[in-house]
Amino acid sequence: MPSLFFRRLTCAAVLASVATLSLADDSASENAGASINAPPNELIHPEQFGIEDFGHLSAAAVLAAMPASPSTPATKGGAGPAPNGGSLPTQIANGDFSGTDGWNASIIGNLLSVPQVAGSTELHRNGGNGAPAPSGWLIGLGNHSTVHAHTACATYGFLWQDVRVLPGTWLTFNWRASVDDAPGVAGSLGVSLRDPITDRELWRETSPAWTTLNGARYSQFDLGRFSGQDLRIRFESQPSPTTGSGASCRDGTWIDNVKLTPRPIVYSTVRPAAGAWYNALRSGSGWELRRASLTSDYFGIWYTFQGGQPIWYFLDQGSVVNGVFDTRIRHFQRSGTSSIQTVVGRAQLQTLSSTTAIMRFDFYDVPNGNNGWDREEFYTLLTPAGGTYSGSWNDDVAGDPHWGIGTFPYNVSGNSGSLFSMQYFYTSAGAPTWTFAQGSYDGSNSLSVVRRSGGLCPTCPGYTPDMQTENTGIFSPTFPADGKMHAAFSSGSWVRPEHPFNKLTN
Repeated sequence: MPSLFFRRLTCAAVLASVATLSLADDSASENAGASINAPPNELIHPEQFGIEDFGHLSAAAVLAAMPASPSTPATKGGAGPAPNGGSLPTQIANGDFSGTDGWNASIIGNLLSVPQVAGSTELHRNGGNGAPAPSGWLIGLGNHSTVHAHTACATYGFLWQDVRVLPGTWLTFNWRASVDDAPGVAGSLGVSLRDPITDRELWRETSPAWTTLNGARYSQFDLGRFSGQDLRIRFESQPSPTTGSGASCRDGTWIDNVKLTPRPIVYSTVRPAAGAWYNALRSGSGWELRRASLTSDYFGIWYTFQGGQPIWYFLDQGSVVNGVFDTRIRHFQRSGTSSIQTVVGRAQLQTLSSTTAIMRFDFYDVPNGNNGWDREEFYTLLTPAGGTYSGSWNDDVAGDPHWGIGTFPYNVSGNSGSLFSMQYFYTSAGAPTWTFAQGSYDGSNSLSVVRRSGGLCPTCPGYTPDMQTENTGIFSPTFPADGKMHAAFSSGSWVRPEHPFNKLTN
């Protein structure tokens, strides 16, 4: 289990991505009526509303049993472009980048051998400084010179393009190394995928695997794990120095036919595993996805950030049909012992396997132009639900509803192991907030409660930022034979003495 919430456990397998689905906009019907805003025959999970019967109730039954609270309408923005972060010099969707448009370059040359390109930002290509590209090739790096009695062929350069990765995208390109044209002169190609805002490297491959296609090297990479992300694609040329009088150097690496190509995606019809799910590229937030007892329905809590502060949303209960979980996103605002609940959007999880999926969402107040979705991103299972200490727990104190705790045991051997726990509750002003706790657990010891801030909002561009963490309280759970969790919990102004929590599902 990671030291910080929703960090990846192991290296991910090959990551797939997914095409979009278009859903009808039913925001008008969602934003009318009582506080749950659901048809009478729609099944939801009632524990969020302080109902003591945790069976499979209809929305009508829940409405009849809960105190009335006013409905707060949510509005859906008009058509418009999706947010692109503003700081990227180029935002291009899937396309052909074989030409020189949109490419940036930086060349660092050996001053003795190639002073004409030292520190140059000129893109080396056919007709540019340095070595001419092979006939018909459009972009590349390198020099072509004859030098005497000193190290040569030491030019280093890279060129890059910023793109928006759509689901199902593969990066393909042809390339030639200097050794293809001058046997014995070695050079290498590096492919680096980076955060275009900070230029932080996310993944790299040196001397990529290739096959021969139309007389050139052909390489390809699945960008499924970067679905929905802004991405800097950087090619790097690093030749090996040679020395000697009269050495002829052609230390270029030439690239052509660079394309982002959409390919068909193989969906799964399996149900997603219950547990904690997250996007490894934006770790620090994620879904707690639970399966309702004795049904094929799921519900969940979405732990994320707004303005850098932790906020949670409830994911309404719904069925998984052919591997697709469609749900509404519900916002809670506590007022006294009641809550104002607002449907603020919709979300969908579509499985690629039982432990990988594409998560899509649409907040109604955010304009978008991506087939109705604000974002589509790759999600993977962090840790599964199940085991002795696993559960979704609801507060069992009269007059104190609408908050709860999720627990996940991990690294368990015999009666010892570790516990990972999420707590969703409210600030002193009634706004939804969350914390987490994790560490070694023997069945009765306390864990420190950690609050994180500075995370990305769901629609914010970028990758996992450096976040601030602080210990804000304690979580002291026990799991007696009565089927309930007994726990004391505190974080800031939210202090609750030890009391029972109802187990909703494992």
